[in-house]
Amino acid sequence: MKAAEKIIGIANNYLGQQEETDNSGFKNDLFEKKMIERGFVKGDPWCALFIELVLFEAYQGTIYEDYINRLCSKSAVETWKNFRKDGPFVCDCKPEAGTAVIWQYYKNGKRTWRGHAGIVVPVLSQQSFSTIEGNGNSQGGREGFEVVPKNRYFTKPDTGLRILGFIHPVNLEL
Repeated sequence: MKAAEKIIGIANNYLGQQEETDNSGFKNDLFEKKMIERGFVKGDPWCALFIELVLFEAYQGTIYEDYINRLCSKSAVETWKNFRKDGPFVCDCKPEAGTAVIWQYYKNGKRTWRGHAGIVVPVLSQQSFSTIEGNGNSQGGREGFEVVPKNRYFTKPDTGLRILGFIHPVNLEL
C-alpha cells in the first residue's frame, strides 16, 4: 500500500470522532489516549494534532517516524514552517490525495498566528478539493468539535483561511 492510500485510510477511520465541550477532551477514550500521546492538553485546538496522529500512524515503525515526531506541532502554521525547513517531505502548492493541507488565518488582509490543517482526500477540480479535518464542524459553523469531511476551495479571503501549502507523503511502500 502506498503512503497516500494509508494516510487517507487512517484519516477515514477517525471520521465522526468528537470532542467534549471547549476542547476539554474526547468522547472516545481510545481516541483521547492517542491524541494525548501526540501532545493534546485540555483546551488546545487540535486540528494540527489530528494530522500528526494520522501521519504518525502511517509512518510508525519506519525511518520517517522520527521526522513526524520532530516536525509536527500543535500549531498548524508552525508545522508548515518545520516541514519546509527540514526532512524528506516535499512542501508545495500542489494538492494531491494524501497530502496534509495547512492554512493560515488572515484578518483584514493580515496574517495571524492561527491556522488550520487537514488531510486531502481527492482533488475535485482546479478550484476545489475534499479533506478530512480534525476540530471541524459538519454543520458548517465556525467552532469545530469533530473529525469531518469538508469540501475546500482555493480562495484568498481578506479575512479567513488562506492555504499556506501542502505536505506530500514520502513515496514509500508501507
